[in-house]
Amino acid sequence: MFRFSFKLGRKLMSKEQGKEKLGEVCHHLEQMIVDTRTVGIMVDDFQSGNQARLNQNLNKIIDNLRMLDNLKGHLYDIMIPKDVLNYVDEGKSPELYNKDCLEKSLAKQEVVQAKVNIYKKLHDQLLKDLKEYYPEMVHAYKKSRK
Repeated sequence: MFRFSFKLGRKLMSKEQGKEKLGEVCHHLEQMIVDTRTVGIMVDDFQSGNQARLNQNLNKIIDNLRMLDNLKGHLYDIMIPKDVLNYVDEGKSPELYNKDCLEKSLAKQEVVQAKVNIYKKLHDQLLKDLKEYYPEMVHAYKKSRK
């Protein structure tokens, strides 16, 4: 896991200040995504009359990058599982990570439950077979289990 914390100068921030800084980081990231998307559209359909707006959007991206660079020193105690980062590297949405983990857990739980059921059937079959040859031992075993 990667770990980040919130700090303000040399003093640790309160939880509220940390949440505020994290919210600020999220805001700048979201704004940068919007601006990047806008720049991509403008570049794709470039017209010379839009050069000033393109420059303005590029400057917004640069400003957001500066703000993120300034805020990075405040974040150092946030726990991010390495699997989430790998998930993002694969081009998948981190918001779907929990859903996929839950689906994997449910699938594994079904496999484990099937194994438990098979072992119960094996136990019952063994008791049935043992009862044919050693009825008094099986009776004593069942009595001791109660």
